[in-house]
Amino acid sequence: MSKQIDIGIVGATSLVGEALLELLSEQNFPIGKLYLLDSEDEAGGRIEFNKEQLRVEDVASFDFARVQLAFFVSSTSVSKDFVPKAAEAGCRVIDRTPAFRSLEQIPLIADGVNNELIKDNRIITNPCCIALCLTKVLKPVYDNAGIKSINITSLQAVSGAGREGLEEIGLQTAALLNFKEMKTRVFPHQMAFNVIPQIGAFTESGYTEEEMKVINETRKILNDDGIFVNVTTVRVPVFYGHSATVSVETKQGVSVEQIKSMIGSIAGVEISDDEDFKEYPTPVTDAAGQETTYIGRVRQQAGSEHHFEFWLTADNIKACAASNMLRIASQLIT
Repeated sequence: MSKQIDIGIVGATSLVGEALLELLSEQNFPIGKLYLLDSEDEAGGRIEFNKEQLRVEDVASFDFARVQLAFFVSSTSVSKDFVPKAAEAGCRVIDRTPAFRSLEQIPLIADGVNNELIKDNRIITNPCCIALCLTKVLKPVYDNAGIKSINITSLQAVSGAGREGLEEIGLQTAALLNFKEMKTRVFPHQMAFNVIPQIGAFTESGYTEEEMKVINETRKILNDDGIFVNVTTVRVPVFYGHSATVSVETKQGVSVEQIKSMIGSIAGVEISDDEDFKEYPTPVTDAAGQETTYIGRVRQQAGSEHHFEFWLTADNIKACAASNMLRIASQLIT
C-alpha cells in the first residue's frame, strides 16, 4: 500500500468516524489528503488527526472528484443523497449505512467471507454488526458442513444508537442515582438499568427493522437464501460491544472439536473457552476497543451432532464497522 490516495470521511464527527480516524493513524494508511465531511449542522468544527487540526466541511458543497476513496459513516439519508454523487464523480465508496445494502447489484462485504466481490464495484456496503460477526464466524462451518438454520438472540450496546444513545443512558443513570426525573428521547423506554426487546421500528411481520437486517444480510453475504435465519434483537445497558447467543443447525454432523477448529482458524476471531466453561468473553472486559470478534461457550446440543451453540461478542463501533471498512479499503488500493 505504498501509493498514497486522497480520502474523504463523511460523518467524521460520528463514533465510527472517530474510530476510523484512530485506525487510519495507527495503521499508517497511505493517505495523501484527508477531508473530513459531515452534514451542515455538524460542519465547521475541527478534529485532530496526526497532530494536525482538520476542519470539518459541509458534505453538500464538497466535490468528490477531489478524492479517490470515501467512507460514509453518517446517516442513511446522507448516504442516499451523496453516495451516488460520489460514485458518479469517480470516487470509490464504502458505505456503512443500510441505504444500499439490500440492492442486489451492490456487494455487502464481510472481510474474509466474500472479498472476491470487492474489486469490480464502485460502491461497497458494510453489513450490520451482527450479520458481519455471524458470517465471519460461520463461513468455514458453512463451507465444510453446510448450514440449515441459525437462531440468534442479539444483545446490542447503546452506542449502536450513536452518540445520542450514549448520552441518553448517561443522563438517565445520573438522574436515577440522584432521585431526579429521568427523560427518554432516543430509546422507546427507559434504557438505564433496563433491557429493551426492540431495535428499529416494527415491520408488518412483527420483526423489527434491525432483525430483518440481520436475516437478509446474513443470507446475502453467504449467498444462500435457503438458510433459515431467526433473530431477536435486544438493546442492553452496555456502552460498547454487541453480543449474541447463536444456535446453528448444520447439514452434516460435526463435533465440538471440529467446530472449534474451524472457528479458531479465522483471522480476527478468538475463542475464549475451556472444557469446564470457566472462561468466556464479555463485551466490557474483552471486546470494547478491540478489532477482534470473541467466541465462547461452544457446545453441542444434547443428543444431536447437527446442532451446536456459542456466544459471541465484538465492539460494534471498532470491530464491526471501522475495522471491516478499513480492511475493505486496503484491498481496494492494492
